[in-house]
Amino acid sequence: MGYYKAKMLGAQLVTGDVIVYCDSDCTYESNWLRTILATFSQGDNVQIVAGKQPRVELAPTKQQWR
Repeated sequence: MGYYKAKMLGAQLVTGDVIVYCDSDCTYESNWLRTILATFSQGDNVQIVAGKQPRVELAPTKQQWR
């Protein structure tokens, strides 16, 4: 099905008021979810909350050079 199609299907199937996506290759601060959810309680005008994950360049491993 693919990553993005699976996310969109999940969004169609959920029954909650808020959908939160997080990726397994990212690290999150300890209060990240609480902060995001608190933003929605600030008013009915909030529909989307997004964050930016800084990109960390890792040194290539031996496997990547093959």
